Amino acid sequence: MKEFILSNGRKIPSVGLGTFKLTNEEAYNSVLYALEAGYRLIDTANIYKDEEGVGRAIAHSNIDRKDIYLETKIWPTSFLDKEVIHKTLKRLGVTYLDLVLLHQPCGNYIEGYKLLEKAYKNQEIRAIGLSNFNIEEIKQILSICSVKPVLLQVENHPFCQNKELKEFCEKNGIILQSWFPFGGKGNNAVLENEVINKIAKKYNKNASQIVLRWNIENGYIPVPGSRSKEHIIENFDIFNFSLSKEDLKELDNLNKEEPFHKRSEEAFKRYLTMKVD
Repeated sequence: MKEFILSNGRKIPSVGLGTFKLTNEEAYNSVLYALEAGYRLIDTANIYKDEEGVGRAIAHSNIDRKDIYLETKIWPTSFLDKEVIHKTLKRLGVTYLDLVLLHQPCGNYIEGYKLLEKAYKNQEIRAIGLSNFNIEEIKQILSICSVKPVLLQVENHPFCQNKELKEFCEKNGIILQSWFPFGGKGNNAVLENEVINKIAKKYNKNASQIVLRWNIENGYIPVPGSRSKEHIIENFDIFNFSLSKEDLKELDNLNKEEPFHKRSEEAFKRYLTMKVD
């Protein structure tokens, strides 16, 4: 499996499994399916409330912990909680985390970032990242940090390619990771797109495999989620082909820079009422 090298020198797998909207039992099963299929990157979050299931699956997988890249996200209502990393480690049943992200750019995220820096210096986490932050918010973090973020997780797919954001991040040593690489549950616009399906037929692949391969070849790290063992296995079957320059250009031309899930002040206010524990 292809890996990317983060700006801190550590490697990260080029595709992972996301666990958004899974129960603990569903997360347990999906993570086991994924690890059996060859995945080594698992993405979860405090607010998903499935970290316990993720941790159990990792413990029961018979795969050495050092060979699994485990990342989670801290919710804004926990940015001032000095025990949040210890609580997270306990839920996951691990002694360290490979990557921890600030989940949303609301609340006191400056203090939240300082909290992650302390955990980094205590060797409880191996890298720090951000999720859903825009350029101005990342600049704020860069202006105060002693440990630079290595990764930014955002909605990313052929219809929303984040060109300006990616250019800014590349200049600052930040890799982009794609959540909802297919557009999100119930949204078929990406996977039913005529261009994507035409290219899929050419390579004897399905639309999701083309989208994931497009991500990797553009330097993004997709983390699709699924409850289905079949889909989890399919989503990992993307390392036996490459897209031609012509096909990559056709996919790039689908870009509208329009996310399906738009941020808003109303959403941020709601996030600040949502508790993890």
